[in-house]
Amino acid sequence: MTEYKCTRESCQSKATLACYCRNQVFLSCANHSHVDMPGHNPIKIYKEVTSGNAIILISLCDKYDELVSKSIERINSALNNIKISIDKNFRKLIDSYTAFREKIQNVRNMTTEGRLVSVLDNASESEKSISKFISNSSGILYGWEKYKLFENEDKAKIALLTYSGERYEESKIISIQRPHTKNLMKIDVINQSSIEVEIPIPENFAYASGWCNINNELLLIHGGATNYNAQQKVFTMSGNTYMINTAINLLVHETNGPKKSDMGNGTLYENKVFFFGGFDESSNMQDSAHKFVLSSKMWESIANLPQKMGYCTSARAGSLIYVTGSPSTEIYQYHPDYDIYVSVIDCLETYKTLFFFNEKIYIIIDGYLRIIDGCNTIMNDEIDAKNMFLLGHATFYENSLYFILGKYNYTSGEFISSKLCKIDGATNRFAIIRSGILAD
Repeated sequence: MTEYKCTRESCQSKATLACYCRNQVFLSCANHSHVDMPGHNPIKIYKEVTSGNAIILISLCDKYDELVSKSIERINSALNNIKISIDKNFRKLIDSYTAFREKIQNVRNMTTEGRLVSVLDNASESEKSISKFISNSSGILYGWEKYKLFENEDKAKIALLTYSGERYEESKIISIQRPHTKNLMKIDVINQSSIEVEIPIPENFAYASGWCNINNELLLIHGGATNYNAQQKVFTMSGNTYMINTAINLLVHETNGPKKSDMGNGTLYENKVFFFGGFDESSNMQDSAHKFVLSSKMWESIANLPQKMGYCTSARAGSLIYVTGSPSTEIYQYHPDYDIYVSVIDCLETYKTLFFFNEKIYIIIDGYLRIIDGCNTIMNDEIDAKNMFLLGHATFYENSLYFILGKYNYTSGEFISSKLCKIDGATNRFAIIRSGILAD
């Protein structure tokens, strides 16, 4: 409301009356009004609001407030319904997209397998054996040249191994979660560079989680620790299972499973991901093991390990899964089809990392790279990677295996050390490409 001042120059009081005795209205305060002058009829500028009028105004305001509140409620309800509908339809779209991508990947796998084995379908066992080693066999063994597949012996071995052993898809990207955030780090192993992208997950990533790179687009992350209570000496464990499409940076499935940490890498076999051992909230090692069935998106228990172990590592070789951990002193063969374990290799009670490619078992243990071909150790080289374990999944690119070894603070999850490493498939040599790749 506008407030007027008295027209008298020497008076700065508030004007309360207006007199129309002049061409320009004379505004006056109570002391300078024209009330006592004949022929003047000043009127009040401000009208007092009576108690009755005040009640009417308050009532009108209350009704207006009520109408506005109801309108806001209706708008919020409508917006929530729209959001729920969008989320539901978007989830269906993502599920359909993921299923479609899985079918495409299955076709690609079938095509790869067909290329590798179809030409040998009618070959004898002896011819198949020879095919592992002979590449340029023109003019021998009754027209053996029609079975020629590869340019050289190394390519023949690698291709046959890719079919019979663990399947590695060519990729130069390693994806690993940043603990206590919703960020996924994508590390280019060739350029030695990394970027971080945010994944729309309901809770921040835990640390010491289990993981499995299902293919170049799907990454499974499960469990881990979220925080540590130093007074009670217990961890808060996560049972979250996230399946993430790393190509479009979206969560495509979420469920819950066993609450454990340090299960290490999961191993994919027959559309199931197998996890072994780990720790509970009181840092007790576990012998329990589980598999996550990709078709049903459900967890199932499998046979317990012969001994309790954490910091587990596993690798598939054909229809077998090699598994070990710390402080286990043995490496076991697990038979998924029969759900049994067989001890095959004795080793040290320390951190270990297992790989299987090029028809050989690669064991990184206590600062050494040990390579086993069949039952024979063919290499036992000292390497600069002592007291470290695998962080995140490995990736295969141009006949070499790339992976990250390191450690983290067990109470905070912060990376203490991290080294980007490489095993050359042609020479079997180990190399550290870059230290501190996770910015530890």
